[in-house]
Amino acid sequence: MTPFLEASSSGSPIAGAEGTPPAPAPSQAPGQLLARPSAAELKVRELLRLTGSVNVGFQMVDKILETFKRAMPQVPAEVWNGFREECDPRELEAAIVPLYLASFTAEELDLMLAFYRSPVGEKLLRKQPEIFRASSEAGRQWAAEVTYRLRDRLTEKGYPPPGAPAAGAPAPGTPAGPVTPPAPGAPPR
Repeated sequence: MTPFLEASSSGSPIAGAEGTPPAPAPSQAPGQLLARPSAAELKVRELLRLTGSVNVGFQMVDKILETFKRAMPQVPAEVWNGFREECDPRELEAAIVPLYLASFTAEELDLMLAFYRSPVGEKLLRKQPEIFRASSEAGRQWAAEVTYRLRDRLTEKGYPPPGAPAAGAPAPGTPAGPVTPPAPGAPPR
């Protein structure tokens, strides 16, 4: 995956929510008369606001811009700033709202809202970014351990993965033949 795609695909919908959410974007196409949002749509928008999901769009744009800035340091700051001002992450919100409306009943939305407004829901929202970062690191470490165990198992069964030493072959950086310990009192080799 290119760094540009990585930057745009790694956001968590509720991790790291910060800042003031923008006003909800209308779900109508430009030029249509604005209809009042349904009660369910208002609930979804409130849920997105409570969970910080409305800020994910801003975070994604900022991450994409940072990736491009590092790759293209010759571009003046006003180009990046101008582009940032043109982006309206509420467009992302408008795309997300129908997904929630298709997935949850009004009663389920009420239950989610009640949870996120409760002390434990508020605590989850405060702790989630920290938990997400720590969980991601734990997942990376566990995956590395599983990878090493699998490589060892395949090698011991006679199926060394590419780049792994064959069974019985010395590990990289070790002597090729058997090592005989020095005789007592002999100088080290």
